[in-house]
Amino acid sequence: MQAHYASKLRSHLSSDPEKVDSVILVDSTWIIHRSYHTHSSVYTDVNGVKVFAGDIFGYTKTIMDIVGSRPASAVILCCDAATNFRKQKYPHYKAQREKKADVMDKCMEALETVSLLPSVFVAAWSGYEADDLIYTHAKIFSEQGMLVTVFSRDNDLAQTLQFPGVTVQHSFAKGADVYDKSYAIDRYGVGPDKLLMFRALTGDSSDNLKGYLRFPRKFAKEIAESCSSFEDIMEKAETGIWKKRGRWINAIKAEPKSLKQNLDIMRLRFVKEAPIMRVTPTEKHMHYYKLQRFKSFYESYPAGE
Repeated sequence: MQAHYASKLRSHLSSDPEKVDSVILVDSTWIIHRSYHTHSSVYTDVNGVKVFAGDIFGYTKTIMDIVGSRPASAVILCCDAATNFRKQKYPHYKAQREKKADVMDKCMEALETVSLLPSVFVAAWSGYEADDLIYTHAKIFSEQGMLVTVFSRDNDLAQTLQFPGVTVQHSFAKGADVYDKSYAIDRYGVGPDKLLMFRALTGDSSDNLKGYLRFPRKFAKEIAESCSSFEDIMEKAETGIWKKRGRWINAIKAEPKSLKQNLDIMRLRFVKEAPIMRVTPTEKHMHYYKLQRFKSFYESYPAGE
């Protein structure tokens, strides 16, 4: 890989505004998992052996669609590290999800498959998830005055909507919804900057993070709008302002570890060291080009510098 650090890429983007007008941050792991199921019938022949290629095919087609629909955008593919600090600290994190030992290999093969596209970059860093890298670069490019699109269905990434110029999309199909900061307000009743506390109280079953059973959304909203930490909640509770909510305050006091843990896991990190890179094509990915829908596309795009 040839490293292109964030500062270098930002400089490139700002020096040629006519060529690139926005940045798209892609949740690569999510696309791989989605493609595994939605393209389950796609196989290719490798030296006479039938090999499943649905996940790679779906991933590549998605990136091709993004590049085709947004030619003036730089596309940054954000990837999970093989291990991350959340899983190390809390082994039960995402424990209910189907385990695929080769998911990281699949991600790398997918990245190699789209590496010929000159506008495609990669972001990955040891110990962190794609969510952290997306959050990091959304903040960086927003501060640079760029328009940023986050492509993911992960609810945690609604936190990025607090940054000016950032939107979230679940699809790049014609007419697909584009979500701004009002999405968090409409869905959760709080702004994206207050979403962390709200979700820490109510939980997230998709990540195997339990909140407080049947915790009232209205009260979670009230707490989120006035408190940013467990200590803030306890301090405010002592004033007696939530006397009528004693049942729920007592639940938090009885199980403080649950809230503290959820806040720690759900808080997206800013990764200052995270580079943006270009992936050099290798022979490993060439057999995927045998799928005609890959071949015709790549023949029209020269390799990036």
